Amino acid sequence: MASASPGTALFTKTAHVVRKERSEAAAKWIFLGMAVSLIVPLLAIIAYLLFRAAPSLSWEFLVEVPKRFRTRFKIESHALAVPIVDGAARVA
Repeated sequence: MASASPGTALFTKTAHVVRKERSEAAAKWIFLGMAVSLIVPLLAIIAYLLFRAAPSLSWEFLVEVPKRFRTRFKIESHALAVPIVDGAARVA
């Protein structure tokens, strides 16, 4: 069985393989560009909204259960955060 000496390739690349690798590399960069063009504006929008909302956000606003919501929809437990509508659960 023939073995390749160190530093030499066992198989050589044909022109077709080289073209294929070049097109794969181009496709990889195109898809990377498309992903970045989607993610960067999304992050910019989120940063803008957080920047504009920062003065009115507080830790209590973020972590507490709204009290008015609980009284409006007659919720007794913190675990049940779904509005209870009269007649919605009735079975005919």
